[in-house]
Amino acid sequence: MTGIPAFNQRVYAFARTIPHRETLTYSEIASKLRVSGAVRSVTQALSRNPFVVIVPCHRVLEAGDYADGISPHAGAISKRRLLSIEGARGRTTSKTLFEVLLPVAPPRPQG
Repeated sequence: MTGIPAFNQRVYAFARTIPHRETLTYSEIASKLRVSGAVRSVTQALSRNPFVVIVPCHRVLEAGDYADGISPHAGAISKRRLLSIEGARGRTTSKTLFEVLLPVAPPRPQG
């Protein structure tokens, strides 16, 4: 943990308490850590997780329970695939193509 910011260490410690086959959202973790305004910080901390095997960041989902993220430290293994292998129940969903592309290419204003 040398060189890991204290906030990230708190997030990683909490993520390690998420039971096998269960998931939480980034927002739920922020709330449980009593930093509800820091959802983005929780997201960034988990995206920088250097301990993928030890800190199960795949058990943390986006709002709406989307599990389409890919950890930069886990290669091309998606969260959904890891949760499937783990036997997680029902909470994960996939984004539609529209939901994936909208943030990248929002509609142009008419007029």
